[in-house]
Amino acid sequence: MGQASNIALRKYIDILHRKKYLLAWLLLLSLPIGLTVYLQTEKIHPAVARIATDSEDEVTAAKEAMDRQDQAMRDYKRAHSDEMPDQRPENVQKIVALQERYRKNEDAILTAQKTKTLWQEQAKALRRAPSADESAARIDPLERARNHLRELRQKYTENHPEVKRLVAEIKQLEPAPPDAPAGEPLKVMNAATARQTAMRYETQIENYNMQIGMMTKENEGIIKQIEQLQKWMDTASVREAEWSSLVRDYAVLKERYDKLAEKKFEAHQQQTQTGQSKIENSPSVPETSFKSDFHKIMGVSVLLAVALCAVLVILSAFSDQSFRIPADIENFLQLPVVSVVVSIPTVREKKRASIFFLVKALILSFAGMLVLGYFAWAWSTGKIVI
Repeated sequence: MGQASNIALRKYIDILHRKKYLLAWLLLLSLPIGLTVYLQTEKIHPAVARIATDSEDEVTAAKEAMDRQDQAMRDYKRAHSDEMPDQRPENVQKIVALQERYRKNEDAILTAQKTKTLWQEQAKALRRAPSADESAARIDPLERARNHLRELRQKYTENHPEVKRLVAEIKQLEPAPPDAPAGEPLKVMNAATARQTAMRYETQIENYNMQIGMMTKENEGIIKQIEQLQKWMDTASVREAEWSSLVRDYAVLKERYDKLAEKKFEAHQQQTQTGQSKIENSPSVPETSFKSDFHKIMGVSVLLAVALCAVLVILSAFSDQSFRIPADIENFLQLPVVSVVVSIPTVREKKRASIFFLVKALILSFAGMLVLGYFAWAWSTGKIVI
C-alpha cells in the first residue's frame, strides 16, 4: 500500500510539473498581448514622441539663432544710427542749417573786421595828434563813424548790434555844448579826453578781436560737423547694403523658425491623436486624456494568463478519471484496497495521448500565431512603431 501511494504521489508531482510548463508557456504568450495592448492604448506614440522631441530641439535652436540675429541687428543699428539711409533727409537738413549758420558767421566776422579797422584808424589818429584842438581831433573819427553807420544801415536794421554801437559812439564823439573858457586848462582837458578816447578805442578793438576769434572757432566746428555729416551720407549706401543683408538673413531664420514651429505644432497634434479611438459623430471631444500604464497592462495580462491556466488545469482535472490517491479508490469502491498497480497504457491509449498532446500544441501554436499576426498587422499599419 505504501509503495502504491508513493507511485501515485510521483505521478501527481509529474502532472504538476507539466502544468507548470503550461503556465510558463501561457505567461510567455501573454507578453505580446500585453505589449500590443500597451502600445495601442498608449497616448504618446514612440515615434511621434521622438519626432516631437527632435522638433522641439530644432525649434529651440532656430529661436536662439533668430534672437542672436535680432540682437546683431539692434547692435548694428545702434552703432550706425546716423549713417542709416532713413537718416539721410535729416542729415541734409542739418547740413543746410549749418551752412546757413556758417554764412551768417562769416558776414558777422567781415563786419566786425571792418568796424575793428575803423577803431584802429581812429586810435592811430588820436595817437598822432594828442594836443590838437578838440574839434579837429573829433571831426575825422566822427565823419568816419557816420560814413560807416550809413553803410551798415544799408545792410542791417536799427536793431543790429553794430548799428546800435556806432550810434552810441557817434553820440559820444559829437561836440559838447557850450565851449569852455580859452586858456591852458582847455588844452589839458582836450589832451586827457583824447587819451580816454584812445583807451576806449583799444577796448573796443579787443572786444572785436574776441568776437572774431569766437566766431572763427565756431565756424571751424561747423566745418567739422558738415564734414562728418557728409561722410555719413557718403557711407549710407554701404550701410544700406549691409542692413539689407542683415534683414535678409533674419527673414530666412524667421521663415525656418516658423516652419519648425508649425512642424512642432503638427507633431503635438499627432501626439494628442495617437492612441485615441476615433468616434464618428461624437457629440463632444474630450478635453483631457489619459496615459496608459505599462506595468498595469502587463500585470493584467499576466493575471489573465494565470486565470486561463488555472481554468485549463481545473478542466483537465475534471476530465481526468484516473485515481492518484489510494484512499480515493477505497472511498469510490467502498472496498479495502490491497495494492496499487501502475497503469500501463496500451498502444491505443498512447496514440490517443499523442493526438491529444498534438491538438493542445496546435491550439497553443495557433493562438500564438494569431497574436503575432495581429502584432505584425498593427506594426505594418503604423499603429505600433518599434
